[in-house]
Amino acid sequence: MSTEIFVVTHKETQMPEEPCYTPLFVGAAGRTVPEGYRRDDTGDNISAKNDSYCELTGGYWLWMNTDAGITGLVHYRRFFAHVKGFEYKSKHIVLSKKNAYRILSAAEAEKILAGCDILVKKSRTYKETNETLFYRDFGAEIMDEARAVVQSQYPEYSSGFDRNLNMHYHVNCNMFIGHKEIADRYYDWLFDVLGRVDEAHKNRTGDRFHNRELGYLGEILFGVWLDHNRINYRFYPVVCTSELDYTHPGRAEGCLVYPHELIRLKFSRAKNG
Repeated sequence: MSTEIFVVTHKETQMPEEPCYTPLFVGAAGRTVPEGYRRDDTGDNISAKNDSYCELTGGYWLWMNTDAGITGLVHYRRFFAHVKGFEYKSKHIVLSKKNAYRILSAAEAEKILAGCDILVKKSRTYKETNETLFYRDFGAEIMDEARAVVQSQYPEYSSGFDRNLNMHYHVNCNMFIGHKEIADRYYDWLFDVLGRVDEAHKNRTGDRFHNRELGYLGEILFGVWLDHNRINYRFYPVVCTSELDYTHPGRAEGCLVYPHELIRLKFSRAKNG
């Protein structure tokens, strides 16, 4: 079974040597892209909406334009990693030949996925609920529109939707590595829900989202879909290979920054290889 994992990025970035990782430039519409990078504005795409969908424009592109048996979406600075001794916290390492084994390889991913459907990232556990955090940073209207879409179009998901909103952690960063068939099923549902929320918001305000709202909403919806469909998922450790980039073109002033993104726990000082 072939494995291809896409590393979403908005700039030229250092890549793991593991050949299963492919750089995918998101928000590529109208922009110059480094040579050798895939673009999210080819084929069937929503690249122009990257300011609101964030890395999910890469997810949409993956869904519509790729066919590897095992696939995934990770960030230019966040990778699933085979690391013993911690889970669910962002850690900062340096990519190098010396410690490249920390980044999950195709062989490791395939072995793990022989016993489950998909690997995902867990957020930190907050004192506030997911609903409280979302209301604080984006307002109640967006989540209320999402609830209305779920209740009208997918009523069987309603109880799971409310249950996930009342939780104190969520499936984080829209990252995953898993079987393409599972990703396809999820994205088919997700982008229908997000598209309807997007349209409802536009009808209400006369404008579209510009501040990563739909990307963060997707994080909540990921957990809703996984639980409702009884997907055999596993939370898996993630390492950070660089510090948070505040120059990201989609990180508008006032945009939500979850506290876990500020953690800086280095456990390797290997020089770049």
